[in-house]
Amino acid sequence: IYPKLVKVNPYLDDTCREQQVNDGWFKNIDEVPKSAITITIPGLLLAPYVFGTVPGVTKSKIVKECLEGPISLDCPASILRLHKCSKLFLDDDSAALLEFK
Repeated sequence: IYPKLVKVNPYLDDTCREQQVNDGWFKNIDEVPKSAITITIPGLLLAPYVFGTVPGVTKSKIVKECLEGPISLDCPASILRLHKCSKLFLDDDSAALLEFK
């Protein structure tokens, strides 16, 4: 049996929806869909190369959790630390909370 590569997240929380507005994808929260399609962890790990770009201070907390916290489902992107060829590009703001620079 093959793992699902994508799934529907039936309920996006307000933090996620507000991020979409803050990132400029939508004019206001009322325009942001309440559900979305997302890639699964198995789907992400199947990619031969994974590149991420994380700009801005609003991402600094999650970047710290992803790179310095435990690898867990609480921070799905943390699994990329085990990927053979993943690269993460940060700016000074998104890297501001990291212990290592």
